[in-house]
Amino acid sequence: MWQQTRTKLPIAENNSCDFRSPEHNMGDTVSARVRVKFMEALVAVLSLVVFALLDVLDFILCTVYRLADYLLEKEWSPCYCSYPFISSVNSENVSETLYYRKNSVRDLVCWMKKHTKYLGRGKYGRESMQTVSSVTEIPSVRVRKAGRWSDCCCQRCASWNSSDKGKLYVFLGGQGSSTCASSGSLIDSESNVILIHGFLSSSSLWIETIYPSLSESTKLAYRLFAVDLLGFGKSPKPSNCLYTVTQHVDMIEQSVLQPYKVKSFHLVAHSMGCIIALALAAKHPNMLKSITLLSPPYFPVPSGEQASQFTLKNIAPRKIWPFLTFGSSVMSWYEHVGRTVCLIVCRNHQVWEWILKQLRSSRKPNFLLEDLTRHTHYSAWHNFHNVICGAAGEMDKYLEIVRESKCKVMIMHGKQDGVVPSTCSLAIKRKIGQAKLNLVENANHTNIILGREEIVAKQLEEFWASCRCASNGIPR
Repeated sequence: MWQQTRTKLPIAENNSCDFRSPEHNMGDTVSARVRVKFMEALVAVLSLVVFALLDVLDFILCTVYRLADYLLEKEWSPCYCSYPFISSVNSENVSETLYYRKNSVRDLVCWMKKHTKYLGRGKYGRESMQTVSSVTEIPSVRVRKAGRWSDCCCQRCASWNSSDKGKLYVFLGGQGSSTCASSGSLIDSESNVILIHGFLSSSSLWIETIYPSLSESTKLAYRLFAVDLLGFGKSPKPSNCLYTVTQHVDMIEQSVLQPYKVKSFHLVAHSMGCIIALALAAKHPNMLKSITLLSPPYFPVPSGEQASQFTLKNIAPRKIWPFLTFGSSVMSWYEHVGRTVCLIVCRNHQVWEWILKQLRSSRKPNFLLEDLTRHTHYSAWHNFHNVICGAAGEMDKYLEIVRESKCKVMIMHGKQDGVVPSTCSLAIKRKIGQAKLNLVENANHTNIILGREEIVAKQLEEFWASCRCASNGIPR
C-alpha cells in the first residue's frame, strides 16, 4: 500500500502540472498578443500625428526654398509640390510618385483650387501650371550643370564639374587594368565583370570589400569595372537630368561598353543597382553571361495597383517605427524636408566627418559615411523615385527577358534585411526558375556584403567559373 501511494504521488503532481501548464502558456500568449496589438495601435496613432506635422512642415518649406532660390540664384526653383494638370507624365520612366504623394495639406490646397474660383484662376494657379511644365521639361529647359546653393561645393563634391567628358567614373581592375585605365585599349573583350552599387553608395562598395578579396587568378582572368552611377560618388550630378533607368543604362554604355569594346559581360549589383543591372541585361541579352543580384528590390504589383505607388508604399511606408523605415519615409515622401536634411548633413559633410574622426579610434575615413553624403538632394531624390519606384512597372519585362536568355542567375539576400525584405528575392526566384537563391541567416541590407567579403568573393569566383565551363559546352 505504501509503495502504491509513493508511486502515485509523482503521477498526481505531473498530472497537476500538465493541467495548469496550458492555461499558464495560454495566458502568456494572450498577454503577448495584447501587448503587440497595443504597440501596433500606438505606432499607428503616433505615425498619423508625426506625418501630419511633416505634411505641414514640407508645405511651409516649399515656400521658404522658392524664396531662397530666387534670392540666391535669381530664378524660381521648380518642385513637385503641385499636382500636374495632365492625366500622366509623358517623359519616359518618370515616376508618378514625383507628383502624386500623399500630403494632407497639399491635398486640401488642391481641393480648394478645384472648387474655389479665386484659387483656380488666380496667380497661384498659373504659377503651379508653370512649375509643373518646367519640371516636366527639365532636360530642355533647365540646362544648368552646377548644383544649387544648398549643395556642397567642396573640391571632392564638385570635381566632376571640371571634366568635359560627361562620363561616369569607372574603376578598372583585374586583367590589364593599368593599360586599359590609361588608354581604354582592347585587352580581352570577352571576360568582363560590371559591378553596380546601390542607393547612396559608390564604386567604393566593391573596391573596398569584394575586389581585395578576389584571388589573383581571378584578377588575371577578368576585367572588373566598378562604376559610380549617375548622381553618386565621383560621377556627374547634373541638374538638367531626370536620372531615369534609361539614362543610367545609356551612361554605362557610353562609359564602359563602348570605350572598352566590351562584347560580353557578367553583372553584379546591389540594391537599387539590381534594377539598373536588369535593365542593362534586358537591353543586351546576347551579351549577358551571368547576373548576380544582392538584395534586389522587386515588389510584384497586384492587379489594379499603380506600380510606382505600390513600390513606394512598400519600401517606404509612412511609419515612425522601425526608425530606419521612418528615415527612408521622410526622405522619400517629403521633397523639401529631405532637402533640408541634405543641407544640414551633405553640405556640411566635412564638419560631420571631422567630428566622427575624433570619436573614432581609427583616423581613416569610413567609405560608407563618405558615400552617404556624396550626392546632391536633386540627384538622390530623382534616383529614388525614377529608378526604384519608376522602374517598378518594367521589372516583370526585364525578368522575363533574363529568364528567356537562359543565362545563369544568382541571388543573395539577408533574412534580416529591414530595407528590402527577402520576399523580394523569393519573388524573383519564382519568376526566374533557373536562378540560384541564397538566403543568408543573420544578414541585413548592408552586411550581406560587409563582414562577408571573402565568402561573397569566393561564391562569385565559383559562379563565374561555372559560367565559363558551361560556355565551353554551349557557346553563348
